[in-house]
Amino acid sequence: MFDMRYHIASLVAVFLALTIGLLLGSLVADTGVLVNRQEKLVESIREDISKINEANVTLRTQVKELQGFQNEVLPIAIRNRLVGRRVMIVTMREGQDDTVDGIKKALGTAGAQAFMLSLKTEGLNFADKNLVTRLGAKFGVADVLGGDFERLFWPRLAAELTGQQPPSLIDELTAMGLLKMDADALPVDNIIVLAPASKKPGNRDALLAEALTQIGGIRVIGVEAGDTKPSRVTAYKLRDVSTVDNIEAVSGKISLVYLLENKDVTANFGTKSTADKLIP
Repeated sequence: MFDMRYHIASLVAVFLALTIGLLLGSLVADTGVLVNRQEKLVESIREDISKINEANVTLRTQVKELQGFQNEVLPIAIRNRLVGRRVMIVTMREGQDDTVDGIKKALGTAGAQAFMLSLKTEGLNFADKNLVTRLGAKFGVADVLGGDFERLFWPRLAAELTGQQPPSLIDELTAMGLLKMDADALPVDNIIVLAPASKKPGNRDALLAEALTQIGGIRVIGVEAGDTKPSRVTAYKLRDVSTVDNIEAVSGKISLVYLLENKDVTANFGTKSTADKLIP
């Protein structure tokens, strides 16, 4: 049976708890305990931020010193190692001029002549009969479309780049606005394929690299920037092409010059998991 005494005791306990809570709240407010805790918390946050700022200043100073050191080391490491070499840098995507300029500058320091070839692969629709007919006529191919034509296109382009065939296909691509090349670039026996920085890069850079490897005496190197995603290194490695995956860095440029200097070496340098090691 319900006992009124328990009900009364419960009500008394509730009111007692409320009274104690109010008294404690008043005590905290009156004595400034809460305010003091807030002030201490703010001061602790300020100290943490100050320490972080000091650490950032130190890190920026160290990075600046390291960059200065690397810039001084690079010319010493590569100067005149490629005297007399002719090197072509092939790109298949726009917006990579800064990367190309950095490579050309390093190659110039190493004593090489550097040239650039830009190919607009987005305009190479080999399902277009008119396009294929026009290009195929330059190297004796007719009535072939799509993948069948592509399998003939890249070996022919590789042969013309290296002087194995007259540049009739290259001339036609240039006339169509699909290819742009530095003057007096041909022929070359050292070719750098710069991986396209794109979410959907396709596989045409690897197809060209593969076609070039089939020509004897040609040095082919696949390179990309450290932030290239997805990485193209694996596609090059499957074709036994040496790679550098951080070409924008000083260490990447040193690795590139080493690979060009040592044509018998097949290796993968850089900072990604696909690299054998950072530098030679």
